[in-house]
Amino acid sequence: MVKENPCKDVTLPSIKTKEREIYTLDEVQRMLELFEEESEANYKYMIFFTLAAFTGLRRGELLGLEWKDFDWDSKVPTVFSTLALNVAELHRRHSDCESHNFSFLSQYFV
Repeated sequence: MVKENPCKDVTLPSIKTKEREIYTLDEVQRMLELFEEESEANYKYMIFFTLAAFTGLRRGELLGLEWKDFDWDSKVPTVFSTLALNVAELHRRHSDCESHNFSFLSQYFV
């Protein structure tokens, strides 16, 4: 049996977190205005970035959305899983916690 903790004198490296840059409200509004000028060929990108702007969902959560995750009657998407890139392969990971509902979106998707 080990009598002393061999790690007690180990100094952990400091974690340097890079502050995330987020869009301002003006930048988001400008992006949405520019989307109105886009062709239907770019519709999937417009939806992706609009959902990102209004929900705050992470990239993996947005990419993990499937048609079955949308309740079209109440206009509420629910996040059940995420999508991640791991060694050039996509992996779907089902949420470990409760699913996330975004009911506040209904005002935008009438």
